[in-house]
Amino acid sequence: MRVLAAWDWHRFTEFTVWGVLFWVNALVLIGLVITAVVALMRDRVEKPAPNLTPFLGDDDLETRRLERVLGWALVFSAVLAVSYGVYWLREPTRQAGSQTYFDEGAIERGEVLFANESYAVFNAAASLKCADCHGPEGVGGAAPYTYSDPETGTAYSAPWSAPRLDTVMYRFSPDEVRNIITYGRQGSPMVAWGVDGGGPKNEQSIDDLVAYLASIQLSPEEAQKVSAEALTAAQGQADKLVADAEVTLDDATTALATATETLDGLVALPDDDPAKIKADRAVTVATQDLADAEDHLAWAQEWADRRADITDGQLLFELNCARCHTKNWSIFSPENQSLRPEDLLGLPGGGGSLGFDLRDGGVVRRFADTLDADGNPAPGSGRDGQGLFVRNGAENEKPYGTGGIGSGRMPGQCNDEFASKFSILEHSGCMLTPEQIDAIVAYERCGLDAVKEDHAVVEYDENCES
Repeated sequence: MRVLAAWDWHRFTEFTVWGVLFWVNALVLIGLVITAVVALMRDRVEKPAPNLTPFLGDDDLETRRLERVLGWALVFSAVLAVSYGVYWLREPTRQAGSQTYFDEGAIERGEVLFANESYAVFNAAASLKCADCHGPEGVGGAAPYTYSDPETGTAYSAPWSAPRLDTVMYRFSPDEVRNIITYGRQGSPMVAWGVDGGGPKNEQSIDDLVAYLASIQLSPEEAQKVSAEALTAAQGQADKLVADAEVTLDDATTALATATETLDGLVALPDDDPAKIKADRAVTVATQDLADAEDHLAWAQEWADRRADITDGQLLFELNCARCHTKNWSIFSPENQSLRPEDLLGLPGGGGSLGFDLRDGGVVRRFADTLDADGNPAPGSGRDGQGLFVRNGAENEKPYGTGGIGSGRMPGQCNDEFASKFSILEHSGCMLTPEQIDAIVAYERCGLDAVKEDHAVVEYDENCES
């Protein structure tokens, strides 16, 4: 009964491919049953073989009987002719309907695989809990991570910033997304889920996950709005850090004053009195909290000084590129004053990690100005070529720039190169505006080599032409 209850009977009462096929098959089955019953109820009379049975004579064939046979033959020929035409007209929509059916099934299965306990479709036996790290509907989140200081050996618990997946199809092609899920992401908590990568899931499961991710992609307008909001938040991050630290300091000051007042009210009690001991401990804790709050405010103000006059190009690089081009960027947070950038991060400004080192003029050499027919550099051609690379990303084993061969791991910002080839993907466009891409290119070409070792902001020509 539970299996029958799970059936969606409404799909068989609608004029769709499934509804028509259901009733055609039902009528054929009923006809077969009736034919079988009639055949069993007939009196069985043994007949001679057809080759021994004389056919109708001329007198019978020259009657209306032959005309009726020929008439029915004409009718059935017309039915076949019309049926073939109707089938031909119906074929494109039938194929589209079948494609939609398979796509919807893949998306539903992919959602189950992606789900965690917050999803209604969560299945404890099948779900991979991708949403635990990447957030519900792929809005981004954090993965548990332990960082060990290579010099001291000290281990820190520092959550790894997991990227948004509702814009992943703007950064990677479906094949590249499939490859990342199958083989994992080197140097990150993203493990391999595909059998070929050593994981538990077969190709169909990986394809189902890709289909689900494609179904939740934001429109270009929504994606650009999210990027703009992230940029605005990054612009005000230092000021917010200072404001929050000031609130924490005020709270700690008030808590210490309250604890001290309580202890002063118990001065007449002996030192071993439980109430006085408790109040004394409260003063000790409040004193330490106040000292921590003062340290945190001092660091917040120092960070705000470091980030003064930061350019949008540097912020956009940090938001979209640094996680691959700067070691440990995904676990860095200015709110954690015990892991300052100079103590945690690798070389600043694209010093290399999953992506290669962009400093020391490497970007300009890779995307140098091309030469015209006379052997003279074409001004701005290198910058334009780099802009296209940032826009479209790297394709596996495809050349880019001067002597570069793509690995497929470099994400882009637009999906219009491949979106038309992937039917499930509804949206085509860019998640960053052309102006934002130009700002990243300007920072990489003119700002990286000016970055200080303390990861502070840099001064450079945002309209650089070189």
